[in-house]
Amino acid sequence: MAFAASPPEALRAWARAELRTLLPQWTIEDGDEPLALRAKRGEHDLGVWLGRPFEYCETKAPDCERVAREFLVGVARAAHEIANPTGLDPDQLIPAVRSRRVVEAYQARSEGMIAEPIAGDLFVVYMIDTPGTAAPANKRTLAELHLTPENAKARALQNLRAQLPAPAALVRPQQGNAVGVIDLGNYYTSSLLVPHSAWAEVAHAFGGQLLVAVPAPELLLYVGETDPSTVDAIAAAAREAFVRSPRGTSPIVLRWSPAGWTVATPP
Repeated sequence: MAFAASPPEALRAWARAELRTLLPQWTIEDGDEPLALRAKRGEHDLGVWLGRPFEYCETKAPDCERVAREFLVGVARAAHEIANPTGLDPDQLIPAVRSRRVVEAYQARSEGMIAEPIAGDLFVVYMIDTPGTAAPANKRTLAELHLTPENAKARALQNLRAQLPAPAALVRPQQGNAVGVIDLGNYYTSSLLVPHSAWAEVAHAFGGQLLVAVPAPELLLYVGETDPSTVDAIAAAAREAFVRSPRGTSPIVLRWSPAGWTVATPP
């Protein structure tokens, strides 16, 4: 692909042309940064950050163009839903783990969105997930749903519990420093990280020494920390999964404690 090892502007130029085809009724403009675009139609203004597709293509992955185009198709779906809104439902709320960079991009175009730090560069945001796309809940969303921020967060966690089993039902003891993997084929698997108290039973089973990582939205890694080689094993697995994922979240590893998650290894 022409932009696989090119400056960010090359990807932006390609993406700009693609979006003009996908969204013929929208005006597609360059944003303020080399990997930023803006899609405008009437009162609607959608910011597009190309950082993750660019990082993925920089690895020279053979499916670079397919992944980048799928990303833009998702942007087009989001734009369509913004321009043709349907009624929102509290059942669409779901917590999602995102990196600081992604959260900052959300905040630039979503006034009053809810974002709370987890640890390191990881945050939890609360998404409205529809069959076509997902977007962060914001002040306008909550007003339409007649929910306070606290009620919205509680409902999102309730919806997560309805979709996915509790961590204790998914974690299995590992031999030596083998890294456990939770991959449920669900884009919100990493959201299991959010209800911190749900990991207390798991941590107890590991003798209080529990490390986790969420390198991609659909993936959660875990291991019981016993020595430095165990930390190295999960850190290496997290880095590899992050680099290989088209929508990597973060390679950091977190340590569980009764007070909350803390950073065990940096990015």
